Amino acid sequence: MALAILNNNLAPSNRQSGSTHPSTVVTKYTKRAGDDGWLSVKLEPKGTLVALCEFTKVTLAKESGGRTYFRIADGNSEFVGQTASLKTENALKYLIDTPPTGPATVKVKYTGAPAHAVSEFKGKILQQWA
Repeated sequence: MALAILNNNLAPSNRQSGSTHPSTVVTKYTKRAGDDGWLSVKLEPKGTLVALCEFTKVTLAKESGGRTYFRIADGNSEFVGQTASLKTENALKYLIDTPPTGPATVKVKYTGAPAHAVSEFKGKILQQWA
């Protein structure tokens, strides 16, 4: 959990301009629901189904009516900053505490000597096979 400072200038019970209040923010990450690596969630308030990729960062907002609501906190999509929801039982399965560990690495073992190959785009080129 991370501790965040949230501005609360518009709350009717608080008339002090510029006041701040500590708030606990629960951060989770999406887990793939299927082999394709995507998780379908409902955007609120319309209920439109959209797909989030694995390890999208979300911050939990509330649980209500059998659904868990969260804000999409990162990712490479137009949905960042929007509120979405999952059924609470699915949220327990597909929203996890573990962030991604870093970029994947690929180890390559070269075999044989470079050889000439013909590309329909670049013509004859020297290729190293791995």
